[in-house]
Amino acid sequence: MGQTRGRAVAWSVVPLVLVFGAAVAAFATGQPVLGGVLAVALALAATIALRAARGRAASAQGQDVRPFAGMVLEHVFDAVLDPIIVINERGTVLAANVATERVFGWPPPELVGRNVSVLMGEPYRAEHDGYIATYLATGVRRAIGRIRKVIGRRKDDSEVPCELSVSELHTPEGRRFVGVVRDISERERFAMQMAATERLAAVGELAAGLAHEVNNPLNTIINCAQMIKDGDPSPELRDYVLHEAMRIAGIVRELMNVAADRAEDYRHTDVHQPLQRALALLATRMRQARVTVNLDLAEGLPAVRARADRLQQVFLNLLLNALDALAQCERERRIDIVTRAESTNGESWVRIAVRDNGPGVPEYARERIFQPFFTTKKPGEGTGLGLAVSTGIVRDHGGTLQLHTEVGKFAEFVVSLPAAR
Repeated sequence: MGQTRGRAVAWSVVPLVLVFGAAVAAFATGQPVLGGVLAVALALAATIALRAARGRAASAQGQDVRPFAGMVLEHVFDAVLDPIIVINERGTVLAANVATERVFGWPPPELVGRNVSVLMGEPYRAEHDGYIATYLATGVRRAIGRIRKVIGRRKDDSEVPCELSVSELHTPEGRRFVGVVRDISERERFAMQMAATERLAAVGELAAGLAHEVNNPLNTIINCAQMIKDGDPSPELRDYVLHEAMRIAGIVRELMNVAADRAEDYRHTDVHQPLQRALALLATRMRQARVTVNLDLAEGLPAVRARADRLQQVFLNLLLNALDALAQCERERRIDIVTRAESTNGESWVRIAVRDNGPGVPEYARERIFQPFFTTKKPGEGTGLGLAVSTGIVRDHGGTLQLHTEVGKFAEFVVSLPAAR
């Protein structure tokens, strides 16, 4: 009997170590860690197995044995500051820790037995049951084993931005799915502040180039107004004034759109539209810098679910960086932009590559180039936020931003976004 108890207690240490390791890793990095999710899942599975084994042994001997390891794990489960939710194949909540009430407002006893979609904002709520059914039928994973940004819904129907990690485990009772959720509201607010700073910096850079765009129609208006004042009755003069004034208004409107933080919803978006708007804003500066832009845009490109204004900001940042890099280039200055639809592991992606033939990115800078406030530009010439903000925007859209470079030849940034379903 003593040996049996010793083995049970020894095995109970394994899930405890895994849970604490997961928690330490998550809080140290500031992000949910997939290994942590798996560790929690293993811990829960071990607890279930331990309770079942002890229950059977106790029943066989007519004893009432309290599962010590399970009790300790329950305390660990509730000590984790991120919500942990366990569901079955039908999406029914089987367990939730106390952090779930802090983030979502649902006390665990009230949540257990409900469909987990009550914690989801749209479109995730409507899609969830269908996703589970598709996964069980096909085995194709879209959420399991990865970190996703989702919109959660509290009990009071308010929304909260979250990161979600999901793992799967098999038990005698059937499949179970364990979700670890992190409330990223504070991080989102900080990211928005950084994005606003970067937008204003971009406006400053654009304003210098757009001064020429405004000056030309303004001169036309002045000349036409002078001719009308001198007695020229031609009606075409009034038409010229109106046309050029509308042209100036359009330029100012585009500049204001870049500076504004519009609360635009995610919607099906053709990436070519924000890309073309970014190119139009920089057209004068491209000409002045003697930069040739080569476009290779795929026809029939799938739409992406996105905020178009945010994608425009990403493309502006990448193009401005390319222009700055080409300022050091003595040979022909060129920016190549390629868009493609690709399939990876059964998922459809839209990729946008922006490549310049400048000096490339030195090796020492490649690991740090996406970090906030890091810049290779001269003091006073950059905020060091452009790529960090762009990375955050792309990540919020479920995508990635990658660098490919060769010193002395080129630098290429590739935006990969999941195609809309």
